Amino acid sequence: MTYIATAMLSLFLTAQAAPSLDVSARHWFNNPAFRLHDDRDVYLFFFDVKDKEAARVVPLLNRIHRRRSSIVIGLTDAKAKAAQAFIRKHHVAFTVGSESRSNRVFRIEHRPALLHLTGEARDDVSEVALDDLNAFVVESSPPFVDVSTLKTVPELREYLESDRSGIFRRAAVRRLRERMPREEFLEYARQRLEVDGDPWTRNILEFYLSDPTPEDIARLNERAPSTELEMQFAKNPDAPEYAAARAFIDRLNRKLPPAQDLIDDFERNQSDDAESTLIRLWISRKLRAAESDDAEQVKESLMAMISGEPDRGIRSGLVTRLLRAGVCEVGDLEVVQFLDQQARVEPDRAYAKPMMEYTANYLRTGVGTPQDMQPPSNPDEDDNP
Repeated sequence: MTYIATAMLSLFLTAQAAPSLDVSARHWFNNPAFRLHDDRDVYLFFFDVKDKEAARVVPLLNRIHRRRSSIVIGLTDAKAKAAQAFIRKHHVAFTVGSESRSNRVFRIEHRPALLHLTGEARDDVSEVALDDLNAFVVESSPPFVDVSTLKTVPELREYLESDRSGIFRRAAVRRLRERMPREEFLEYARQRLEVDGDPWTRNILEFYLSDPTPEDIARLNERAPSTELEMQFAKNPDAPEYAAARAFIDRLNRKLPPAQDLIDDFERNQSDDAESTLIRLWISRKLRAAESDDAEQVKESLMAMISGEPDRGIRSGLVTRLLRAGVCEVGDLEVVQFLDQQARVEPDRAYAKPMMEYTANYLRTGVGTPQDMQPPSNPDEDDNP
């Protein structure tokens, strides 16, 4: 998470009814993302770090925060260390200000409380009842859309330009390429690269701008070998050829070993046979919860594992462990530089490369949602860390 300490860093939300509504805090976490002339809806979450109700609604607030049309700002009077512990424990994705007195400015009489500010001047302020927050999130969220049901170019363009995650939106790129005249599509794709920072959509746009062959497209859509092997294993787990893999996963499910033991097992299973590949796949997942007394060593091992792993599905999974295993913090430039270098040579544009770019960007900036990532200043040049 990003930690910014200042004498008093403020975000100003002006309202006609109260000309100087000042959202301020002594310390900020997770990169204050509110910009001048920002036209997003603002949600102010006033909370106490010891309140169980505040912790309960964090996942719902994270969902609101992930929308391009909204920003959530958490405000607490707790000290910086207590706020940081709350953020880590409850996986808070939105901006949080600690040692804040903004509850007095907004005359908050109870906490937790959630205010919704809309309008050009943020002059339309309403309270969202936390008991109704789940229904509010569902009601105001974009409905699920099966991209295969979108038939026309306007429908597909609207979907691609929506607030949804690029993991879903990227499917619209292929369908647009099939339906638009070639030159029109290429021009549209270049325009999208200027405004879309989500690495999952950017990589697919760049892929189709490279004028791929049908064989290239088929390879892009293939499952990773480890995924195919796991599907085969699931169909017949008692097959004799899976005896060692079956014994290994049974052992992992009974008791999770320390992270270093899993790393040692990973290094002992480096061949490309089915059992070794399955074991590496399962280790890449289990490392998320494995404990370690030496986070620095785990980080170094993970980077070596990523750079040497031949399976793109396992590579992608290992990258996520750099965050989920708790071995990296925002600002770890060593890992940022490593991931930037890996992404430049990563052939898998569907999963591994966007995951590397997302993780590097998060460690560099603290922006935790792909939709909030900004496109490079020059899409045709590699970024420097």
